[in-house]
Amino acid sequence: KEISQLQDKEIAMKKTAARGSKAEQKAKKKQVDEEISRLSAKLKEGHAGELASLGYSGGSNNDNGKEKGNLDTLVKAIAGVSVSSQTDHSKPSKSVKRREKR
Repeated sequence: KEISQLQDKEIAMKKTAARGSKAEQKAKKKQVDEEISRLSAKLKEGHAGELASLGYSGGSNNDNGKEKGNLDTLVKAIAGVSVSSQTDHSKPSKSVKRREKR
């Protein structure tokens, strides 16, 4: 929900930055990009804080990159996005079965 609100705000900001002369557009676009990156970082920090308050610990002995990967995986799992590949669980199509018979 918060991510979609951030995306809506991002679109609105980009639309307003597209007005004016070329130089104004360039300056506004740079400001908008900085603002968007700041807001998205703030949102990610908030989500990490919420996860920490719910009892998730990323493992204090792990590297930061590994910890971030685990956090991203957990966020995807909570959001309902499949972490594993979809091809493992899907059944083969008729054409694939026919090719395997040959």
